[in-house]
Amino acid sequence: MRYNLGNDYLFYHDITGERYLNNKIVLLEAKNNYRNALLSEDMDSNLKALILTNLGNVYSKTGRYIDALDCYDLALRENPDFGLAIINKGSSLIEYSSLTNNPFSFIHNAYLHYKEASKKDNLIQEDLDNINKWIEYLERKYGKDALNKPYESELIIGEEVSIEGFSKLSA
Repeated sequence: MRYNLGNDYLFYHDITGERYLNNKIVLLEAKNNYRNALLSEDMDSNLKALILTNLGNVYSKTGRYIDALDCYDLALRENPDFGLAIINKGSSLIEYSSLTNNPFSFIHNAYLHYKEASKKDNLIQEDLDNINKWIEYLERKYGKDALNKPYESELIIGEEVSIEGFSKLSA
């Protein structure tokens, strides 16, 4: 029941873009319903992976990318071949990359994650197609050679970092 209510709120937000419904914050209601659904002791690992993935989606939509990544990791512990968690984890890594001083590290991680997922034989074709589209996009944008070599950070502690017009020293 709680899982379905969470889905209803998330679907309402996705379709309408509205933040409120009947004086309730839509994504907060979705989050609370998913978290309450996880309290059920009698659920199989596939349903638990689905609930965790949807909870991760709520966190991602609210900019809580670290919480979203944690949810996707938990979902993948429940079901390592769960395509939606694999795809959404990669997407959250890419979204989070724009908030960091070193975005390529997250993009590189997402790419490697997608490459590993593309080798799984248990994914449904739609998920595999989406993963392959992401791989192709990232290879076009960043270069296959750069994405396939081991990544080493070039950020030096104390160097000046400029982010959208703000300049500060990294700590």
